[in-house]
Amino acid sequence: MKDRFWICLGMLAAVVCAAACDDDDNDDSGDASEDVGFKPADSGTGDAGGSDGSAGSDGSAGSDGTVDGGGTVDGGNSGKSCQDHTDCGDLRQNGCYAGTCKPHPCDATSNTRYFEFDPGERFGFEDGIYVVGDFSRPGAQSWPNCDAVTDADRMHQKKTSDGKTVYYALRQLPAGEYSYKYLLCYPGFNIDAPMGENGIDWCSPQDADSNVDDGYGNMKGVITITGCSL
Repeated sequence: MKDRFWICLGMLAAVVCAAACDDDDNDDSGDASEDVGFKPADSGTGDAGGSDGSAGSDGSAGSDGTVDGGGTVDGGNSGKSCQDHTDCGDLRQNGCYAGTCKPHPCDATSNTRYFEFDPGERFGFEDGIYVVGDFSRPGAQSWPNCDAVTDADRMHQKKTSDGKTVYYALRQLPAGEYSYKYLLCYPGFNIDAPMGENGIDWCSPQDADSNVDDGYGNMKGVITITGCSL
């Protein structure tokens, strides 16, 4: 069979993040615009969040295992019916698009990044967990804080093979370099309160390509996105 597979050069595999978190509300956070929190599911479930769990990734891959704008499919999941990304096996490669498991969207100028965060003992206490960075508001001077995040920033629950609950997000991003953190917003958060009392944690990612100083004495993750080619 003639080789029809595209090689997804920018698919960046992530590892479970046991991140260090700080309560500094100055970490590149922006001004208030809207309050969009969500309540996580009980610890006995692992499928909280939207049915697609992604931010603007429509998908266009075929169902025969060929990569029509995405990465290689694992374990024969391509073409499988699905209701959620978590139905599609390895989320570093596959996702649920239009009710079918397909490779993530990818082209010459963009790629899909998988983010994963393990809140550890914080699980169940947070009002929302978000992945926030340079990609959140292109051209903005700062990142959104808890009162300005949207569904596009939100992470969703899933169960790992050993039964642990973690949070994940899929973001289709233009090629380039980005910095980011995980943002935990607790019920009753107040961005105007002193740090340590504001109900906000900024967590340094462990699934980044590298980590650099964020300018406030903590670390932020850095990733590089590249597109796909034949």
